Amino acid sequence: MPTVNVSSALKGRFLAFTGASAGAFSLVLPWPPSMNHVWRLGPRRAYLDQQAQTFRIRALAAVKAARISGTAPSEPLAGPVAVMLECFPPDRKRRDLDNVPKAVFDAMTKARVWNDGSQVQLMLPFWGQKAKGGRVAVTVLPLDVE
Repeated sequence: MPTVNVSSALKGRFLAFTGASAGAFSLVLPWPPSMNHVWRLGPRRAYLDQQAQTFRIRALAAVKAARISGTAPSEPLAGPVAVMLECFPPDRKRRDLDNVPKAVFDAMTKARVWNDGSQVQLMLPFWGQKAKGGRVAVTVLPLDVE
């Protein structure tokens, strides 16, 4: 999978473009499962498979750790946000970049980072280098609303 080296300058431009407030914070999540096949049908309802449930639990732990350390807000964000996702895949397998944000955003909603995924008004997902086990570096930027 060819990757583009997204420089610090581009990340800085994204932060400047969004009008990032002092409430911006970052955290690292484990590599998410593909959302193409995580839903299972039970006798009464649809449910997430074990891999997706494990991802959500690990994402919740990362959010709690960020809250304890004071780097993430203790209450859900109420207004619009921009999200930057630097995706470090676990291997060189071909993947669709647009498959990553859905799993991350659903986990962040479940962890009460924001009230609803519809608050994400702008996103910038991009590939990082391959990393053992994979991970996603997430930066959440509350948008200034005037």
